[in-house]
Amino acid sequence: MILIKEITNLDFNGKGEAFVEQKFITPLLEALGYEHHRDYEVVRHGDNNASFKVKYPPVEQGAKTVKHYNPDYIPTIRKKMFWVIEAKSPSVEFPFEYKYIVQGLQYCLHPEIQAQYLVISNGVQTSIYAPLASLVLEREIYEPILSFSSKELLIKWKEVHGLLSVERLRENLEIMLQQMYEKISLSSLDINYPQKLASQITSNKDVISAKIEKHITHLYCEKYNKERSTWQEQLRSLSYQDLYRILDNPLGVGKTVADYYVEKALLVETPDVVYSNLIKDYEKQSIFRKEQTFVGLCVLFNSTSENKKIKTTIESFIKKYADGELKLNVRDCGFFVNI
Repeated sequence: MILIKEITNLDFNGKGEAFVEQKFITPLLEALGYEHHRDYEVVRHGDNNASFKVKYPPVEQGAKTVKHYNPDYIPTIRKKMFWVIEAKSPSVEFPFEYKYIVQGLQYCLHPEIQAQYLVISNGVQTSIYAPLASLVLEREIYEPILSFSSKELLIKWKEVHGLLSVERLRENLEIMLQQMYEKISLSSLDINYPQKLASQITSNKDVISAKIEKHITHLYCEKYNKERSTWQEQLRSLSYQDLYRILDNPLGVGKTVADYYVEKALLVETPDVVYSNLIKDYEKQSIFRKEQTFVGLCVLFNSTSENKKIKTTIESFIKKYADGELKLNVRDCGFFVNI
């Protein structure tokens, strides 16, 4: 609630639209749960990688091209657009003129967006409209469902959060869809029609479930790749002494701790010293440490092409322990190019 309190104390006198965007809308979105995770990002007009590039519906204008336009903000949940924000300068009068509302409604009702809510704000005053629900439920589309001043935000926060937050937005959409279903069903005189309609609506549920599963897998892989990349960056930044201290880590995917340790240690130490450090107290090493030891010996083996003595020593060690706890097949493990 600290962000909300800060917003209520803003002074908009003499400020412009940029101030509204930076000091009012951005913290408001953060308080509503957006941008805390990439699944809840906000696409802004002017973003380099903006994912929306919508156009006016095609209109005959001679040789003129169709005009491009973009909403100021589109908060998304898992890349899906559910509401639109139009930021205005504090000098824009409230109640907002018809032209501003129409512009925002065009964005919301555009087939590429189909947003549930439109928010227009000049910082001092904010109004929330529900264009899709208004069309379905035959309400006045130009009348806001909620208006509040920045000074009232703390008082009206429960209502604002209930409409626009990440947690509640989908619940509101479910209610609207249920109301739409009831309206369409009651337009029929066939008592079996509600069941037919429900079956039709959910006819592709398996396809959608498969898409959700695919998205979950994508998110997992994305998170895994990010964590792996971060881990690799950390390993690259460590000294060989620090790397030696963490050789008990599991191998993971990609370059291991042992890879980096041997590469960096060979810049300072002799191959014999590196070898001795790797196999030190081998019998007492944990299973993860032994795996790192074998990988380190592989790297050392392939990094000392001119030192036949150390290569022979490493070969002897590997052959001695290959059938031990790790159950390695020396010729098939792929560690040594010359064995």
